Amino acid sequence: MGNSGRKPVTLSICMMVKDEAENLKRLLPSLEGIADELIVVDTGSTDDTMKIVKSAGAKIFEHPWEDDFSKHRNQSISYATGDWIFIVDADEELFLENAASKGSLKAWLAQLPDDCMSVGVVLSDVQQNTQAMRFNSVRLFRNGAIKYSGIIHNTPTITKGKPDAVLCPFVRLNHYGYDLTPEKQVQKRKRTEGLLLRRLDAKPDDVVALFYLIQAYTAYGEFKRASEYIDRYVETSKRTGVKFNGSIYCTAVSVYRNLMQKDKARQWLLDGLREFPKDLDLLMNMTEYGVWVQDMDLMVNGAKGFLRTYEEYQKNPVLSGNRFTYSNSPEHACYCMFHLSMGMFQQGCYMLDKLTTKLNETNFDFRDGLIGDTVKVLSSLGIHRDGLDIVETNVPKVVNLSSRR
Repeated sequence: MGNSGRKPVTLSICMMVKDEAENLKRLLPSLEGIADELIVVDTGSTDDTMKIVKSAGAKIFEHPWEDDFSKHRNQSISYATGDWIFIVDADEELFLENAASKGSLKAWLAQLPDDCMSVGVVLSDVQQNTQAMRFNSVRLFRNGAIKYSGIIHNTPTITKGKPDAVLCPFVRLNHYGYDLTPEKQVQKRKRTEGLLLRRLDAKPDDVVALFYLIQAYTAYGEFKRASEYIDRYVETSKRTGVKFNGSIYCTAVSVYRNLMQKDKARQWLLDGLREFPKDLDLLMNMTEYGVWVQDMDLMVNGAKGFLRTYEEYQKNPVLSGNRFTYSNSPEHACYCMFHLSMGMFQQGCYMLDKLTTKLNETNFDFRDGLIGDTVKVLSSLGIHRDGLDIVETNVPKVVNLSSRR
């Protein structure tokens, strides 16, 4: 994989900030020793942001805020002198895993082939000290090969070389941007919603803006409004020929479940699984939907599919791609294990009832032997039967954990 001579590389960390003093106290210590320079574009801070980044040795450039995230992101990149650029936000924190040292990232980058232009890292969104979602986020780019677009939810575009990113196995980012006080949540919503609506006003067929509005209204719990934008998103995508964002399926299932529209939720679920049969969130949705409508087959197939895919993702994180994944956690695996085991237990009880009836048709010796075997197995599980009728059980009461995710 290496390039000839393994020439050392230089690395620039690029940030854009405004009033991020509190977040920077967490982020900057995690970045020490990682890169050759820290580039900061400040868009009008009035707190101690400038003082803090200056004390960290940053190269600071001031630009007035222009309601355009990509513009300021591209400004930060334009000042970078390193061979590679690492995009980091103030509300994040960097972690090195697998015994990696501070110099490991640059050494690893130096081994990449010359036509590799971008690198992803695992990003975990943390809310109330719990991972809310996880995905592979492309954050490292060769200098001169990257440009951002979109005034909100800015998107990187590779301008030369291979468009596919590789995944760095030891760099991880935690994102805390949604772990906000109610007051800051209101402020963030006003800014995000306003920019998305402005973007849509300028370009009514902007399916990306439509998608993010659907995500936003779903997160706000405004499901009726989200469903209206889903209809518009579907119509616009078909008319313009723009392919669906893969995450729309899970969002739509959530919207229609909350609106108690079972048929629409089921259709979006099955359509999504046809296109993405190993999508963890869709398989979790299938499990939850099966529990919701009491469809044993859907629940069992969803839980089994989730557990198989979850194990594959643990062995090879690249398989999850770069879409947001909410279900990649041991808690979700336990949810599926619980419902799968309870479903199998219920099926076992049903079959034991049928066995009780069918044994009346068999000869005495066979019936007596099979009853003895059955009682022996059930006793090992803490269940005592008189004949095949349960008279005492130590099995815990079954509870529905769907609301505990």
